Amino acid sequence: MFSYEEKKYLLSLLKKQKRNTFFRRTPDINSRLIEKIQQMIRNEEVNNEELRKKL
Repeated sequence: MFSYEEKKYLLSLLKKQKRNTFFRRTPDINSRLIEKIQQMIRNEEVNNEELRKKL
């Protein structure tokens, strides 16, 4: 499992790779990974907010 910071870093790397290959097609897995990591980050942010509210 990745930490929140690691997920953010991976997301930035994937987006950077996609920008660098603007004229070349990136693999489909790149887009799927970006979507999954974005969802994981959103879930973690929502969960953290919910935990703070309970405390």
